[in-house]
Amino acid sequence: MFHKKHPSPSLLILLVILISACQPTQTPVPMLTGQAPSSTLPIRPTQTSTPSPQPTSTPPPITEAVKEDIRSVGTPLPSNLSMITTENIKQIRYLASWGTGSPNIIHLSGSGQILAVGTRNGAHFYDSLGLYEIAFRETPFSVMAFAFSTDFKFVAVGQLGGVINIYDRFGFTPILQLDLPIQNLPEVYDFDLFFSPENEKLISIIRTDEKIFINHWRTSDWQPVDAYNINNGYASYINPDVGIIGVVKQGELLLQSMLFPEDIKIIPIPESLSKDYWLELVANIGEISACGNGEDLLINNGSSFLRWNIRSEKISYELDEYPDALPGPCQKLAETCLNQNGKPSWVCEEDTIPTIEITALTPDGLMVLISRNDNIVEFRRAYDGLIAWEIETKYTQVRFSPGSEFFFGLREDGLIEKVSTENGSLLGVVDQHPGRMYDIAFSPSGNDIAGGINTGWVQIYDTVDGQTVGVLAGTASALAYSPDGSFLAAGLVDGRLRIFELGIGQFFDLPGHQGSISDLAFSPDGEILLAGSDDCTISLWDIMNQSQIKSILPGKESPFMIKGVAFSPVKEDQYLVGNFESLILVSQEAEISLLPPILTSDMALSENGQTLAVTGKSTYLLREIDENAFSSSIKLSTQGKVLALNKDGSLLIIGTSDALEFWSVETGTKLQELPLKEGTYPANHPISLEMSPDNTLLAVGFQNGMIDIFGIPGN
Repeated sequence: MFHKKHPSPSLLILLVILISACQPTQTPVPMLTGQAPSSTLPIRPTQTSTPSPQPTSTPPPITEAVKEDIRSVGTPLPSNLSMITTENIKQIRYLASWGTGSPNIIHLSGSGQILAVGTRNGAHFYDSLGLYEIAFRETPFSVMAFAFSTDFKFVAVGQLGGVINIYDRFGFTPILQLDLPIQNLPEVYDFDLFFSPENEKLISIIRTDEKIFINHWRTSDWQPVDAYNINNGYASYINPDVGIIGVVKQGELLLQSMLFPEDIKIIPIPESLSKDYWLELVANIGEISACGNGEDLLINNGSSFLRWNIRSEKISYELDEYPDALPGPCQKLAETCLNQNGKPSWVCEEDTIPTIEITALTPDGLMVLISRNDNIVEFRRAYDGLIAWEIETKYTQVRFSPGSEFFFGLREDGLIEKVSTENGSLLGVVDQHPGRMYDIAFSPSGNDIAGGINTGWVQIYDTVDGQTVGVLAGTASALAYSPDGSFLAAGLVDGRLRIFELGIGQFFDLPGHQGSISDLAFSPDGEILLAGSDDCTISLWDIMNQSQIKSILPGKESPFMIKGVAFSPVKEDQYLVGNFESLILVSQEAEISLLPPILTSDMALSENGQTLAVTGKSTYLLREIDENAFSSSIKLSTQGKVLALNKDGSLLIIGTSDALEFWSVETGTKLQELPLKEGTYPANHPISLEMSPDNTLLAVGFQNGMIDIFGIPGN
């Protein structure tokens, strides 16, 4: 459909209707077992051999030269960096980004030979059989979309803000950059790229809540040839096989041609799919998948899954045995966070977690994969919903091979699994991209940065060039080096404290807490470790004797979750605790609020103990602290995510969602502001900000696993 020039609307819908139903027989069907009970879920099968994809034509081979064109993870820094001070802060600039970054998008080429992974720093290309990296191409903005031409000539890489880079498919060499003529894009939108069937056009589709923008470029000279837009509705989908964009509106489905603006068709929606059904789909970020023939739609509204035949206007079947929603974090709080009424003492707001995360249809239209938020993946027959197999995992994106023999599934921890569609067996993994970073910390020598990521490892980077020099076991939500560098303390997401003895290459665990560790701090002599946790308690540990000294429940009858901790510079048995409401000075006997109500996201104490800074909904400075009391606070105008102080406490750095702000502590004035790469980006923000011990480097850790480095190169 839509391959000939200017077909009439009546011909358009006639072609849709005449194509057979979504029941192809190109590949073998997994043996169906009926509705398997959830109590008998199979254990993930052992690894088997990898099936070969079946491309319709032979792509060019990947040469050894291309294989060797693999990007180094790190970028060397200048050797003559200057100390960062209030006097030279105007000279600070971005130096490097370290890490491979979490995947925004995964995509499989039409031949099935190449797995493309888009991250904040660029496009990674992997061989889909050997799972080794073929090439990396750095991009100026986060990668959000891919398209491979079927003649193996081009790769299009779409990025945040509407930038498209075109590469030669054979050597991944850059050809040119295209810029979409769309102004004022919202923060969140969908970006898709397609080559037309004969590869004569590149089509970009951007879907916002309000509008859908379609742009065409001619591939012979890359000149723009068409640009138009339509109004979006409750939901929309793209079916590139027949060149259709479908938009669900009140009581009707609008079918818009991707190639010809004048080709539009309206189809009534069954009355059983009421407005409330579509509103639930919107709230749960559900989705619509179209069989290749364009006639059958598979719809996930977050709590149910159904098949709608748009020709007959009938619902073929609906899978509605799933619960409406799953328990959220507020229903899983530790007992120490509950007040005497058995409830949290704060207003615990949380989004409802829908049961179904995503659905994905095989290219042959025969089977559908349903990934659930209770960590179950189902593989069902698309025609009637009959189940073939289940495995225990969860995917946020899925891409099938052209012949539907296998798929790549992206997990929340960033692991990309290659899985057989025959029985769900694991065929291989790509483990180069962490799903999330929790914390970073400089070693006292400044030679290393530790990063806690959700892949089950603490990654250690060399600060000369950002290369990974080692990994330590554990999913660390908080990190802290001892002052002499002999220990690295890792607060794990399961509440344990893991202490790495770096000199001898060993670690020991302390029982820790009932909730994830939120912050850690060593005493100046390095013998005592202070820990704060999501279980609403703080604890002190004797590291040498591997024993707990005390545990304190701040708030007592009205506990609160701990966001930050530090040793008080005023009294030995007092501790600074940041929470949802304020910054509190805590001891075994009493609690004193040091600030007005503030949602604390980060706090920092200068090495000399003379300056304390707290940020969240507002930012506050406390200066000239002495052995008797804290000074009165100064309120700054910035809402921050993270912050840091230099060694003597004269310079405050605040990381917002889109910039770094540099403030003079003495005068309380802003000296400089630098934009962060791309500014705000969905599901990504700064999670940690650290100054190196010699004050020459500033490191910003992002939720997506990247570390940006700032400094002042010397003359």
